Amino acid sequence: MSQYNKLYTPKDSAVVFIDHQPQMLFGVGGIDRAAYINNVTLLAKAAKEFKVPTVLTSVETEGFSGYVFPQLLDVFPGQE
Repeated sequence: MSQYNKLYTPKDSAVVFIDHQPQMLFGVGGIDRAAYINNVTLLAKAAKEFKVPTVLTSVETEGFSGYVFPQLLDVFPGQE
């Protein structure tokens, strides 16, 4: 099978959530904010259910940007 036609597995995949913080939503104009957070949370739950390695990143949590969405942190408790 060609490398371009193979099925990906959790062993060769990852989901990375970059800067999912309140202030970053000001740059999102094409979707309702509540729907955006719900979609992100659904993706996080799917990644967790299928045991896909997941990374949460954020910038300047105590300053301008705020903390990662609590809905996302609820899926991955213990993250800072």
